[in-house]
Amino acid sequence: MSLDPIVDLIGTIYEAVADPAHWTGALTKLSDFCAVENAALVVVDGRAQYSSVITPRANPAVVEAYMNDWWEFDPTAAGAATIAPGELITLDRVGRRDFTSSAFYNDFWKRSGLGAERLSANLFLRNGVFSNLVIQPSVSRDYISEKASEGFSHVLPHMIRAVALASKLREFEMYGGVFDQPRGGGYAGLLVVDEDLRVRYADAEAEYLLASPSGLGISAGRLRLRDGHRDIRLRSLVRNCVDPVSSAAGGIRMRLDTPDSEGALSIDVVPCGVDVFRTVSGFPAQTGALAVVRFRRVLAGRQARIEALQSRFGLTKAEAALTVEILKGDGREAAGQRCGISLNTVRTHLSRVFDKVQVNRQAELVRVISDFLNSPYDGLH
Repeated sequence: MSLDPIVDLIGTIYEAVADPAHWTGALTKLSDFCAVENAALVVVDGRAQYSSVITPRANPAVVEAYMNDWWEFDPTAAGAATIAPGELITLDRVGRRDFTSSAFYNDFWKRSGLGAERLSANLFLRNGVFSNLVIQPSVSRDYISEKASEGFSHVLPHMIRAVALASKLREFEMYGGVFDQPRGGGYAGLLVVDEDLRVRYADAEAEYLLASPSGLGISAGRLRLRDGHRDIRLRSLVRNCVDPVSSAAGGIRMRLDTPDSEGALSIDVVPCGVDVFRTVSGFPAQTGALAVVRFRRVLAGRQARIEALQSRFGLTKAEAALTVEILKGDGREAAGQRCGISLNTVRTHLSRVFDKVQVNRQAELVRVISDFLNSPYDGLH
């Protein structure tokens, strides 16, 4: 077997990891390499009623009909969805008689321009979703040759690896907007979870928090609170949040008193707001509704508030301390006395605080700072 065609094919497969537009070229080259009529890349999620097909040499009208209606009636799909990734799947293995006697074959596939035979393999199986790579002969040469099978087997490990990489890359693209949100005061980490609290993504702060004695943990890939009652409450909050009806309010909050010295955590749960089925060009990095779980240190102490203002608005320690005192509402002079500074210094500090917070009056400053310190979501919507 010549190495040049397979090297070219494998190169195109890995190019498709970064640019999904290359999948069409990769599948075309796979068809030629295996000397078959067509190659297809299929993703099916029956729970979400979703199917995606990339198949460059099939009749576009046939592809459209398959994606819109017929994919649900393919009698081989259920059997294929149970076979481990990387194992070769023939028509005999998933039920030749059931296939050739089905309405799918007789009312649809016979008019597709492709033969009944096929050789396929799953590329991933996850949470009820499967991706399948398949090669298909023409009607006039309706068989899979030994050479075609050998070529398919050589390429298959690279397809599995490429799809895994593409899925991970799409996750970064999908979740990037979530993690770009303002962090706000007391920020302690952020996770993306599904309705069963399986952790799909975590930032560095959340990973640190999960590894510390904070009352949080991961069990079998799922977020858990060590307090049983609060764990039940969190599961309920997440499920309500991802539900399209009950999540209309936009977010829910609970408090977790942690055993470490850093104080209590507040936990905010809001919808992720990502269309996971259509974002990922054939490879859903995650299926089902998602929620953002965000952790904040409760800013009850004076020092915690000062640090939060320094982090959020770029205030110096002295400016932040004065701002905290101003919030008490008994005037600039009293605030300055508690900070041990003169009234002139108070005016100087406040002028700089106004610039950094982008306000013009003290009343406006009090409103903005109060909203920031007391907001359940700190800008996360």
